[in-house]
Amino acid sequence: MGKIAASGTKVGGKRYKDAAATTNDSYCACISDKVGNIKIPSGVSCVYEVIVNGLHLEYVKKAMKVGIEKATTVSGVKSIAAGNYHGKLGQERVYLRDLVG
Repeated sequence: MGKIAASGTKVGGKRYKDAAATTNDSYCACISDKVGNIKIPSGVSCVYEVIVNGLHLEYVKKAMKVGIEKATTVSGVKSIAAGNYHGKLGQERVYLRDLVG
């Protein structure tokens, strides 16, 4: 089961210690003018985070590959990236270049 977040997220939070994930200010376009450490490229007005979960790594990789291929056909998509959150969400790593290479 996967989900979509309307901005980048981070594990845990500053104000809400029990939260599993909170907004990553550096990747939230709607507050970019208020954040000092913004990591969104110039000209980008929206960041979506697609969360992919699965029972088997190979199925996750297949789903990610299909999603990336479809996303590249959408007008306005400027970049596709991935994060591992320093292993806090699991030890597996999927390298996007390996999926589409």
